[in-house]
Amino acid sequence: MKFNYDLIIIGGGSAGLTAARLASSLGAKVCIVEKSDLGGDCLQYGCVPSKSLIAMNKILHSPYLETLGLKFEPYKIDFRKLADDIKNTINIVATSDSAENLLKQGIDVHYGKANFVDKNTINVEGKKFTAKKFLIATGSHPYIPKINGLEKVDYLTNENIFSLNDLPRTMIIVGGGPIGCELAQAFSLLGTEVTIIQRNERLLPKDDLDASNFLLKKFIKQKISVLLKEEISEVNKTETGVEIKLKSGKNLKAEKILICIGRESNISGLGLEKIGVNYGKSGIVINKYLQSSVKNIYAAGDVTRTYQFTHFAGYQAAIAIRNAVFPSFLKTKFSFESMPWVTFTSPEIAHVGKTEQDLKNENFVFEKHTLQYSDIDRAITDKVTDGFIQYYTDSLGYIVGATITGERAGELIMNFVYAIDHQLKSIDLVKSIFPYPTYSSGIQKLIWDDYLKKLKTNKFVKFLRLFA
Repeated sequence: MKFNYDLIIIGGGSAGLTAARLASSLGAKVCIVEKSDLGGDCLQYGCVPSKSLIAMNKILHSPYLETLGLKFEPYKIDFRKLADDIKNTINIVATSDSAENLLKQGIDVHYGKANFVDKNTINVEGKKFTAKKFLIATGSHPYIPKINGLEKVDYLTNENIFSLNDLPRTMIIVGGGPIGCELAQAFSLLGTEVTIIQRNERLLPKDDLDASNFLLKKFIKQKISVLLKEEISEVNKTETGVEIKLKSGKNLKAEKILICIGRESNISGLGLEKIGVNYGKSGIVINKYLQSSVKNIYAAGDVTRTYQFTHFAGYQAAIAIRNAVFPSFLKTKFSFESMPWVTFTSPEIAHVGKTEQDLKNENFVFEKHTLQYSDIDRAITDKVTDGFIQYYTDSLGYIVGATITGERAGELIMNFVYAIDHQLKSIDLVKSIFPYPTYSSGIQKLIWDDYLKKLKTNKFVKFLRLFA
């Protein structure tokens, strides 16, 4: 059978774009089918706009302002101008992902909703396209809980919060995960009175407990109200916004309510049932090679409901394409072992590998190593001494997990990602020369100090001293 394409990718977000570029570079005839805008949720409603907002706050709340005797407060934020600037940033980033640029790379782009006719054919707004293989990379959307009265109010999600015309005076954020925490702090620093409602017993439940506690203390200091182990029973519209009733009996009022309690895979309307692709509440079911139950159809990114991060979507996409294009004996499995993530609060919180709770639950024999940012010279010069570097090693000294809270944590965590990826001992990291003064030299200091302590009790070293 002759096909229109070697590979059709449904979805033009991080996974889809990565997959298309790689497949085209490997000589495959490729097209992307996208129902709205290229770039996906990360570009339009997630990473790019939220990080732009966070960057603006860094200017307004620089630690040097107080030292220099400069005060911006009280200041008035023109949120419409701020939102326009965020949109401009999105447009700049989007340039590299435009259909024109993709076409120059040999990648066709078709706009519209896709649904499967059979395992080799899709229908896109009345037009049929065929391919030998498919990659489903349709991403996800905000999960909206079934709360009595919620559908009657103008609630916010990450998809519409950056389109506000005015800065809310008060806001209730439902959810204390990464998105909820980032936006809570960002709006609080702009002047909004923020309350977080979190049904879990702590913020960032997937991170190390030390990091969660650190962030909670930071939020309390910044006058962000955090209500833990609380759930909403009812939401009502008022003249000035919303009223929320909690199951505990408390009542809260605010101008806006923001929902940040999870994501749902975008699988509706694809016609997966028709061709036998298995899926559930957690998205499309995949094997270790990212194949669905229909072997010529692969899936990657949020639609698989594994880790919902842009970088993980790109990682999965690259593996899926390798498996789809290369012979079966070159197939590659995807792995979670060295999966890093960053919550872009201020300070940042970054993690890779096992948490302390994971290790304890597994009855794992480990050592915990910690250095405060107040012991890092560069952090002292930059006046950002809140935070810590923490990593865990097994009984032989191999790094099995790490958490960093502090300035540039997202950049520093890559040292530990590399170590776990290549099965290194902590001492292997400091065999290289670290430039000074940098934040990364804090990692060197922590590992080196631990190493020197162990040398004092090392029997072989004692023997060498006696021999000398």
